[in-house]
Amino acid sequence: MILLFFTNPVFLLIQLETIKAELEQKGIVYPDYYLKPFHAYDEGNLSWMAAFEVEPASYAVALRAFGKIDPSLSPTAAFERCVWG
Repeated sequence: MILLFFTNPVFLLIQLETIKAELEQKGIVYPDYYLKPFHAYDEGNLSWMAAFEVEPASYAVALRAFGKIDPSLSPTAAFERCVWG
C-alpha cells in the first residue's frame, strides 16, 4: 500500500475515503480525550490516518528496539520478537 501511495496518491486517498465511508459509524460519540491532537495527528489517535499508519509504525518501533541487538532482523521478525518476546 505504501508503494501504491507513492505511485498514485490520489487513487489511494480515494480508496481510503471509500473504506472510511463503508466502516465509519457516525452515531458513536467518543470521549473528547480521543479526539484531541496527539503526536502527528491533529484529529487525535482515532483518526483514519492514525489507523492507516499503526501497522508500519509498529514495525518501525520494533525494528528500532531490536535492530540494534540483532541487525540481521527483518522488520517482521523484530515485530514478532517485540510481541512474543
